[in-house]
Amino acid sequence: MKVCLIEDNNILSKSIKKKFEKNNIECTIYSSIQSFNYIECDVYIFDIMLEEKSYELIKEIRDKTDKPILVYTSYSHIEYLKITYENGADLFI
Repeated sequence: MKVCLIEDNNILSKSIKKKFEKNNIECTIYSSIQSFNYIECDVYIFDIMLEEKSYELIKEIRDKTDKPILVYTSYSHIEYLKITYENGADLFI
């Protein structure tokens, strides 16, 4: 399995990657949306609050694949949830 993680917090991304790799899951990390180059993965995971272009990234990935897109955030407002699903995400954490 291959995971694509887009996370701007270096400590968090390294910790997440370590957990995946401990379970034999390959994890490619991108530190920003701008550094992201589409690669085929089994799942795409990122913080929806990275940048304003986060919703555009969901659409971009969805246009290229039907693989799961998981987004997470510390925000719990229902509007974020609605917009996230409308743009093609599969899971909002």
